[in-house]
This record gives sequence, structure tokens and C-alpha cells, in this order.
Amino acid sequence: MGPRGAARRSEGEVISEQNDKLPLATASRWRELWRCRGTWAYVALLTAVSVVCAFLPLADHLGYELAEIVALCAGAFGAAPGVAAARTEIWRNRADAAPALGAAVLAGLTALTIPLGIILLNGLRRPVCDPLAGLVLYVALAVPSGALAAALGVACGFAAHRRAGWIVAAVFAATLFAALWPIARGPQIFAFHHLGGWFPGPIYDEAIRPTRALWIFRAGTILYAGACAGAALLAGPGLRRTAGLVALVACGAPAAWLSLHAERFHFRASAAGLAGHSRGQGHLRRTRRDLLLARGGGSEQARKESALGACRGLTLSLLSSVRMVRRVCKCRGSARVVSPTGVRRSWCRRRGRSSRRW
Repeated sequence: MGPRGAARRSEGEVISEQNDKLPLATASRWRELWRCRGTWAYVALLTAVSVVCAFLPLADHLGYELAEIVALCAGAFGAAPGVAAARTEIWRNRADAAPALGAAVLAGLTALTIPLGIILLNGLRRPVCDPLAGLVLYVALAVPSGALAAALGVACGFAAHRRAGWIVAAVFAATLFAALWPIARGPQIFAFHHLGGWFPGPIYDEAIRPTRALWIFRAGTILYAGACAGAALLAGPGLRRTAGLVALVACGAPAAWLSLHAERFHFRASAAGLAGHSRGQGHLRRTRRDLLLARGGGSEQARKESALGACRGLTLSLLSSVRMVRRVCKCRGSARVVSPTGVRRSWCRRRGRSSRRW
């Protein structure tokens, strides 16, 4: 049979391409993604962490601690669905990066509902104080980290599918080091990380609320996620490379601008900035956070004022503690002590005779 005869095919016969790609064109991308080991491993990790948090103090309810733990897990391992979606899409006959990107981000956000459901069910055992405030913190911390990690995983999977996991781990480690380095140098005591979330510092109020700096920083996280999505469209298969380039520039430029002006938006601090602020205002604000920030830098006068403010605050706290103890005890002819077993004993003298009441 000549070359012309070899090229002939009947009308009802299907012409298949002779390559190594898997015949996955008819299957659903969503089902394929949930069949991958990386996606199931990520879901299993979130489930295990949520169950452990249900029995830990401060993390057994919907609040900052749980949101930060889930954000760390999502930022470190949330790229697994993205890498799996990219690797699956590469082997398609008609590959397209946009559906794979959408499926990966949707899978990553869907997986974040598992810790939320487990903790809400744990509320039957441990009552929740303020679930709405905790839900706001969960949306502000965990959701942007999960979206960014999924988009980053898709971009790395299309760029280098064999080494995508190592690239994601290197990006997470490098950005985490850059976020924690100002704490090591001082005087900054808080940290903002696009993948890891937000650390407000060693001293904070019991009820943590999202600040303006956090919302601005999380807007930058969403912009970085959009830039990673543009990079995925640019590096992946399909005819959407122009849209990917536009998304990369349109989202990456504002995100980089926010990162360069971090001190202006108060998610980064330096000694020079604090010294300039103290000279411009003429005084330091008497708050615990500003006193700690001024500990490592600023002028000599600023440090003296911060020390005086700390002493004044300590004195006021001691006086308030003494007043509270006096109100509780009500030492008017009676004294109350607490036994080692936790039972309160009260002795009072009535008509020259001592009596014990339990």
C-alpha cells in the first residue's frame, strides 16, 4: 500500500492522533481533579488539622487562631489541586489552561469549607461566642491564601510540571523568610504574609478584629492571585495567552506597588519610619503596640517617653487590679480564702463566736 492508500480512511472511522496524550477529553475536569492524589491529600490534611483544632484551646471555635492555622495550611499545601489540574490538563487532546485554572481555584476554595463545617459542628460541644466575627476573620485570612496558592500551583504546573512542587515550596519559604526578617531585625513585631496569613504580634487583645491594614494587604493577595492566574494562562496551553499577559500586568503591577509601599499602609514598620513619626507628632501614642515598636529604634527622647508610658501603664494596671480585688473580697469584717480544692470558705465573727460557712 502506497502513501496515498495509507492516508485513506473510511467516513465512519475515527482518526486518532498517535501521541502519548491520555484520552481525557470526554471526562469532566472537576471529577478528574478530585480523583488526583494531591487533591485528596490536601483535603485529608485540612480535615485532620480541623479535628485536632477542635480539641485545642483557643482554636476550638471559629476565631483568629483557627483562621490562621487554616491559612498556613492553605498557603503551604493549597497548591496541590492547582498542580494536579495543570498536570491533568497537559495530557488532554484539546488542552486549555482556563478551565483547569477555574477548576483548581474552585476546588481549593471548596476544600476550605471542610474546616469551617467541622468547627461549626464542634460548636454543639463547645458553644461559640461570636461566630460572625470569626467568619469574617476566616474569610479575610484563609480564603485569599487558598486562592493564591491554587493559582500559584496552576502556574507552576504549566511552567514546569515535574518540579512544580519544589517551586511552590521555594516560593513559600522565600516569602515567609522575607515576612519574618523584619521581626528578627526589629522593631517590627507583627507579620503579614500573602500565603501564610497575619500574625498580629505577641501582645494583642483577646478579641481580634480585622484592621484596615489587613484588608489592604488581602487586596494585594487577591491581586497576586490574579497575576498568578495570568501567568498560568500565559504558560499553559490554549489560545488565551494575550488575556494572560493582560491579567499578569494589570494585577501584578498594583500588587507590586502595594508591596513597595508597605510602610505607608502599615503592614510593615521600620525604626526610621517610627523615628520620623515620633518627631512629626511630638509624642508617641500610649499604646502597647507602639511602645513595643519604639523599643528597638527612635530617638533617645522617644525611648524615654516610651519607658515612662510603660511604667505609667503598669502602675495603672496594678491599681485597677487592687481595686478589683477589694471589690470582690469586700473586706468589711469578713475574710475569704480559697481552699486548695477550689471551695470558698468564709469566716465571720458573730457575737464573738466564729462560724464556718461553705
